[in-house]
Amino acid sequence: MQKAAGFYQNAILFGWDGIARHLVKKGLAYGYLPNLKTLISTGTFVAIDVLHTTDSKAGWAQILTGYDPEITGVFSNNNYQVIPKGYTIFERLHKFYDSDNFIAAGIIGRSIEAILPSYGSVQEKNLLICCLPNDEATCVRALEFLNQHRDKQFFLFVHFEETDLAAHIFGDGSRAQFASLLATEARTGQIITKLKQLGLYENSLVYITSDHGFDIGKRTHHNAPCVFLISKDHNLRRQGEQADVAPTIMNRLGLDTDKIQPPLSGQPLLKMTPPVSRSVYPIAKGAKLLDKVF
Repeated sequence: MQKAAGFYQNAILFGWDGIARHLVKKGLAYGYLPNLKTLISTGTFVAIDVLHTTDSKAGWAQILTGYDPEITGVFSNNNYQVIPKGYTIFERLHKFYDSDNFIAAGIIGRSIEAILPSYGSVQEKNLLICCLPNDEATCVRALEFLNQHRDKQFFLFVHFEETDLAAHIFGDGSRAQFASLLATEARTGQIITKLKQLGLYENSLVYITSDHGFDIGKRTHHNAPCVFLISKDHNLRRQGEQADVAPTIMNRLGLDTDKIQPPLSGQPLLKMTPPVSRSVYPIAKGAKLLDKVF
């Protein structure tokens, strides 16, 4: 495949683990998330609904492949198999560019297997930095990556996990959870600022999403299907699902996603692409699509 003219050169996908849509809207309403506000002012806030089990493995597997659980085999943290070789966005982009001047990378606080079960094929040709001690270390490594690879084309996935840990320990709606959100947003801002300092921002797409929310007022996420995709890209629709994230990024980097085999479950979230209503994996019984600002 050849990259068409007019597409973006780079993309960064930030993964904020365990952050629900209503929590982000709360932070925006109170003016606590300035970096997000700037992105949204020229870009898009997409309401993303989870149509499968609301946990990390199921969420990140769908986000990073564009496939439903029946294709990847990743139904939940406890019910999963290895994702078939070649199905991740890392592998797709590496094959598409087929150049030493391109790098696909993931900087992840957890082990890669904790969020993306794979044969090791993701590690074969892509840079993965995993098992970092905290989100500050993840941020530092992301900044180092940009300095080191500024002259290359790249796709970078940066996974922040402390938002999820705070909610598991202190519960949804806790001060600790919100403080962790603010810290994650600030670190995301540092990385975006670095893009600007290096002269890369104008030709780089920025996306921010989450794998699941939390049950309201609890330390669990059994029924937490309302998340988001925030981007500087103003050409996106305002509603979609997790399977649409990878197709959107690949499309904006120049791939013809209609030619990918097996066909992707999701579709690019572009305004000119009519949305497809799907309920392949019904949201768990009793789940509520909360989307209000407190």
